[in-house]
Amino acid sequence: MFTVDLGDVRKPRSGATGSRQILPTQMVEPWHRHEDLAFAVQTRHSKYSDDRTGSTCETCGRWKWLPISEGDAPIVASAVVAESDLTASPETFGDSLKSFRHLLVRRPLGETLVAASPRNWHLVEVQIA
Repeated sequence: MFTVDLGDVRKPRSGATGSRQILPTQMVEPWHRHEDLAFAVQTRHSKYSDDRTGSTCETCGRWKWLPISEGDAPIVASAVVAESDLTASPETFGDSLKSFRHLLVRRPLGETLVAASPRNWHLVEVQIA
């Protein structure tokens, strides 16, 4: 049994589909140190630095980092204290409709997801600082 939140999948016009989706627990405490994220962005996107490592959303005021992969920056130990087996980073990456958060999945759930759908899931080892 996994500790996750589930939500109903609904179609806009016809309503409930009978399917459920896994909902990650949204974390509040930062997963990464600012300088680690800035370094990871500069390493991946070498032409960007300082205030160009991301941008502020005009609508919500949230800072959105340029995209990096889950393993590009170490995660602080406080990120792994959640009760849920699936958590989402408070940091946002990308822009507009292509923005995303990093997910942290406990190994048993991750292995189950990969076994069920290897085309959609893969595991990345992360470094805890």
